[in-house]
Amino acid sequence: MPFSSSIPLGNSRWQLYPLLRIALFLLCGIMLGTSLFPHVGMWVWLGALFGSLFVAVVCRRWPMAQSLCVLLATLFAGCVLVTHAELRLQVAYVDRPVGYEGVVFSEPEERGKVVQFDMMMAEGPYQGKKVRAALLRDTVQHRYRNLHLGDGIMAQSVIERARRFLGSTFDYPFYLHVRDFVGTTFIYYNAWQKKSVSTGGIPVGSRLRLRMLLLRQRLLQHTAHLGLSDEAASLLTAMTLGNKQQLSTATRDVYQATGVSHVLALSGLHLGIIYMLLVHLLPRRRHALLREVVLLAAIWAYVLLVGMSPSVVRAATMVSVYAFTRLLNRRGQPLNALALAATVLMVANPLCIYDVGFQLSFTAVLFILFFFKPLYGVLPERWLQRWRVLRWLWSMVVMSIVAQVGTAPLVMHYFGTFAVYFLPANLIVVPLAILLIYGMLLLLLLTPFPGVQQGVASILSALVAWQHNILSAIASWHGATITDIQLSTMQTWLVYVMMAVSVGVVIVLRRGRIKKVHSHIHPINE
Repeated sequence: MPFSSSIPLGNSRWQLYPLLRIALFLLCGIMLGTSLFPHVGMWVWLGALFGSLFVAVVCRRWPMAQSLCVLLATLFAGCVLVTHAELRLQVAYVDRPVGYEGVVFSEPEERGKVVQFDMMMAEGPYQGKKVRAALLRDTVQHRYRNLHLGDGIMAQSVIERARRFLGSTFDYPFYLHVRDFVGTTFIYYNAWQKKSVSTGGIPVGSRLRLRMLLLRQRLLQHTAHLGLSDEAASLLTAMTLGNKQQLSTATRDVYQATGVSHVLALSGLHLGIIYMLLVHLLPRRRHALLREVVLLAAIWAYVLLVGMSPSVVRAATMVSVYAFTRLLNRRGQPLNALALAATVLMVANPLCIYDVGFQLSFTAVLFILFFFKPLYGVLPERWLQRWRVLRWLWSMVVMSIVAQVGTAPLVMHYFGTFAVYFLPANLIVVPLAILLIYGMLLLLLLTPFPGVQQGVASILSALVAWQHNILSAIASWHGATITDIQLSTMQTWLVYVMMAVSVGVVIVLRRGRIKKVHSHIHPINE
């Protein structure tokens, strides 16, 4: 991470973080608007928003009152945003099949007797809406095998509300809702056909995303001919292109059991690796502005390419803020950058705050910003300055502990598990992840040299197999994973409140000791 990890906690220092207050009040507004929808309508929130802004203008002579009104306006702005998002996802469901034209928005996956994919409606009563489709496989002509990402489809089926899985506690309808799906549909094998469909009825942003997904699909098809083993290809495409469809259940289980699932999901770690590579490839001294523009253009193109997950957008926003502060020769404030990233995501999609990836990503970075430096300072500075290897190893240990502890309540709440041996697993996987990502990029660059490319592919396949064997061994250790943890939403909040209270007590006691020492020193100096 390119920012300093030291966050001063004094009350006077909070004035340095205006974006943090904005992000927190916007977050609270989104939660309030969600809880009161549809009982409180858009016009009520708009009236409250403009009323707060009017009072803020009137109270310009009283800065404290004016600041409070601005924060209230931010709260009501969150309510407006989430109410608009909820209204946009409201559709009229009918109990009969309707005809429509759509575009396949994800590569179809075979699941038992059906093929599942995302579909964006291009024409019909649900135009511009996204649904999760399940297509019944035909066992004679196998027409479904010719259906791919970006293909047009004309079909007739019932669009209905998503339902919970039978016997499952997973809230599948809400999972789809926060990802902008309006419902699900089941298409019979004889009720559809491929067709060239106009994308004019699809929102502009979705059309751009579709083009980037098609580009990613071509890259995925290219990686299938690089000579990698199946396991290596699935892992490396997940780590570099954000495609986890090919990952086997066994691989997912091993990575989750050892607490290194974050390596499979694109995040700041992956973006940071690619950013540092670009920094070293581009010239440093000349044309600084052009260099930063090229860097940021490449970073955001990559974000679009891999699907704009919250963790990647968060990392790209923080990198962008860092680049601008470096151009202005100013010291970056990481907490402001994190708050800006959260604000950008919440404005773009207010419902993203309920996404597990959003919560895990921001919680991990927040804990790192607050607690990395105090814990890192536990070892004597002279040791860290003397041995570079120790400094690198200790920073990895501290980073893993802080991020794991910070996200543990959320992981236990959503997944009901806790990986006991996360530390040795991370110490092995994170350095290997850097090596594998660089190796994958090198593999793509060596396409004109198939002989050398095959040798690199063999090395990468061996490294992936070695990593998988080590993680499987760690997962088999006695008590490696604590399962069946049932942590409710209220209990999760209470855990974080207890963490915050504990930190506050430590800070107060520490300040008390410092004042006591100063009180003893001062009379002596006099």
